[in-house]
Amino acid sequence: MAIRHDSGIVLRSYPFGEADRVVVLLSPHHGKLRTVAKGVRKTLSRFGGRLEPFTHVELVLYEGRNLDTITQVEVVAAFPRLRDDLDKLNAASLMVEAANTCASFFSASSTFLKSMFDISVGIKDDYSFYFG
Repeated sequence: MAIRHDSGIVLRSYPFGEADRVVVLLSPHHGKLRTVAKGVRKTLSRFGGRLEPFTHVELVLYEGRNLDTITQVEVVAAFPRLRDDLDKLNAASLMVEAANTCASFFSASSTFLKSMFDISVGIKDDYSFYFG
């Protein structure tokens, strides 16, 4: 059990216990990761807002038996304009859902993560070819 650095895109999260949250990430080095953020649902949480879906983050993780524990988070790209437009939010949600489903079948793939990131940037910058 060691401490390691990683990056990834937050695919989804869900409550775990009273104050914790399980965060599912897509990492270029380790594929799909299920991690736990301790105390993130408390009002005085240090990094609760940094672990929202569609966010590209740098992490420091403590490797556990079943779930890795997030000890530090730094936002690389938050894509705030994604949440302003319902069409962009819908497209990003579909992309993340597809990535969540596909990533469970494949191991670590930096090409897959790069493609997801490029699509996220395209949605953020209003590239029309992502919407047909």
